[in-house]
Amino acid sequence: MSKTIISFVLLFALSAYADAQITDSLIGKWKFKDIYNAEKMDSSQVSMLRKGFANMSIYLKENKHYKTFLFSKEEGEWQFDEATKKLLMTANKGTENQMGIISVTGTTLVLNIGKDKSMILERTTPDKSDEIEEIVYNGPLVSATKEQICKKWYIVKREVPGRSEESLKTATDLIKGAFFEIQPDQTYTAEVLKLNDEGNWKFGEGNKSILMTSGKEHKFWQIRTVNDKELVLVKGNSNELWTFSANP
Repeated sequence: MSKTIISFVLLFALSAYADAQITDSLIGKWKFKDIYNAEKMDSSQVSMLRKGFANMSIYLKENKHYKTFLFSKEEGEWQFDEATKKLLMTANKGTENQMGIISVTGTTLVLNIGKDKSMILERTTPDKSDEIEEIVYNGPLVSATKEQICKKWYIVKREVPGRSEESLKTATDLIKGAFFEIQPDQTYTAEVLKLNDEGNWKFGEGNKSILMTSGKEHKFWQIRTVNDKELVLVKGNSNELWTFSANP
């Protein structure tokens, strides 16, 4: 084996080892400590950010489950992208987020959350409630074809476990007339609460899910039922069901 090949193999092995070390170092619970590079920012902006992120925490578990708290609680699955050095988080509710890893040590994690905003977090100890994971959907799913999916679907019902019948009825009344129109060219348009949206879509693995992208926002839905008249989707990995009809 030539010296060039040996050097390449060693370099690849060292790179893979370094990435594995980063992934291992990320595991644990982190809480907000301060704004990164605060001295380079306007003092009033720093004060506002410190107040807004004061209660921020993120728990990255070894089993790739995560729990975060910023303005609301969220949990799902996480992974570290070695190529981009980004933390990728797919929430149970079906959304995806990315945060850049600036640095990580045994006690400190610096995250870039976008728009030139970066946070310093410090390691803390998780409590018993942190270990309780949200129950995810494990019911039946079906494969779909483009011919089945590509049409105008009107939202007729939204079911959220734990919500009262009254609150669900109110929510359903609010979204009455809302729709998604899915096109064969893998684009879509939507109108929900008089707000318009458009983007691209594609099937997930086995054609059992639909991945939607609008700008930087990513969402995914699992397909529970589909026929000529009805489409039932699961929002992400949650137990929230959305029922659509082909008839307005």
